[in-house]
Amino acid sequence: MPQHSSSEHEPKELNVITLEEAMTKTNNWREAIKSQFDNRPGKVPHGFYISLTDLTEIVNDFKDHKVNGQPRPCVGARIYFTLPDAVAPGGSIPADAISGILVPCYEEAIRTSSQTNNDSLFRDIIVPVKSAVKGAYSIYNVTQPCPPMCDPNSPLV
Repeated sequence: MPQHSSSEHEPKELNVITLEEAMTKTNNWREAIKSQFDNRPGKVPHGFYISLTDLTEIVNDFKDHKVNGQPRPCVGARIYFTLPDAVAPGGSIPADAISGILVPCYEEAIRTSSQTNNDSLFRDIIVPVKSAVKGAYSIYNVTQPCPPMCDPNSPLV
């Protein structure tokens, strides 16, 4: 069971799930993809660690983002899965090859087809940024894959 240093946490979001559901879903992922890793369970990617510092810096860097002169502040980020090299169809993915890149996102209200409900679309903020890297964009390689950056005591691993 997860360890808590104090009393039970009270989630502020409605999107929480049970530990049992989380364990089932993470296991489903590992089972579905393990053949891509030569059936070596210890090499199947489970997730990514992203430091709060990195995430906060990205959100803060784009808090004043505008689109066509309208404020569109960063409200979150999206992770895209990446591989350093192409993998032939049906081929195995090299161990520890999957990584993630983080892209800031802004929220855009959209009208649904029924025109009665408003919904949101989270759009990527991909713009040139000042960097020592020539031609850099607001695409960040700050994720650390699990494995190896896993919590060995987590019931989700």
